[in-house]
Amino acid sequence: MAEVASENIQLPSVVIDAVMEVTTPAPDGVDHLREAMISGSKGKDATVEISYLGAPRYRITVVAEDYKVAESELKHAVDRVTSRIQKADGTVALKRKEEP
Repeated sequence: MAEVASENIQLPSVVIDAVMEVTTPAPDGVDHLREAMISGSKGKDATVEISYLGAPRYRITVVAEDYKVAESELKHAVDRVTSRIQKADGTVALKRKEEP
């Protein structure tokens, strides 16, 4: 009985996303971008995914059990990406979608 219940019950979750514009003038910028995106994808309390939209834009999506955790993970992920990119003299700009 418990097995059937656990298969059919879904825990509530929230999804937030934003677009990052990441640039770096370094000659090996692709390597710096790759390392930054990998480090940004490592979430502790939530699932963090970073996908390529087209240079220089990347979508960052965070799935968590509540908004506080999701917002915190988004901030930490962007901070990790920013710290890596700034080491290569690059910039990161975060653009959030407007909620209706």
